[in-house]
Amino acid sequence: SAAVYGDNTRLPLVEEEILNPLSPYAADKLAGDYYLRFYHAKFGIETTAFRFFNIFGPRQDPSSPYSGVISIFIERVSRGEPVTIFGDGRQTRDFVYVGDLVKLLAQALSHTATAGQVINVGRGKQCSLLELLEALEKLTGKPVERRFAAARLGDIVHSCADISRLVRLLGKAPETDIVTGLGEILWQRNG
Repeated sequence: SAAVYGDNTRLPLVEEEILNPLSPYAADKLAGDYYLRFYHAKFGIETTAFRFFNIFGPRQDPSSPYSGVISIFIERVSRGEPVTIFGDGRQTRDFVYVGDLVKLLAQALSHTATAGQVINVGRGKQCSLLELLEALEKLTGKPVERRFAAARLGDIVHSCADISRLVRLLGKAPETDIVTGLGEILWQRNG
């Protein structure tokens, strides 16, 4: 998980960047990275640690504590409810569509070059929460009422993956842009 990078401001984030997990969730993900490295080094097991950035796609449960901002925003917009933004809305995330993630993981299974590696999985592009809401307004044709609240303690301000290693090892990057991915979610949700 990209959570292992914490609030690092040197963007885009490369896999060798200083790690600073800021929550038990992030520390657990970092422990997973270390276990994979250990089993690869000690026993030769072909493991790969993927650090997912902000994965989004259809059927995400907006009430889940692990749900991302996109599913929450879509739920509120669909109901005509205001959207609460913690902070000024200029904070950015690197959103990657779940369909692209699945294709890349399936491809990695047949590439021995990924063994023993840590690989960022993102698009390598930043999208602010305000840009996300503007895209939802355009796609739905509905204005979105924005409510701003104080930034939450521990929230990362900016996040963006360096995907050079992903592209070098697998030969491709995630292809689905944020607008196309949002459109797919809305189409599946609304039929």
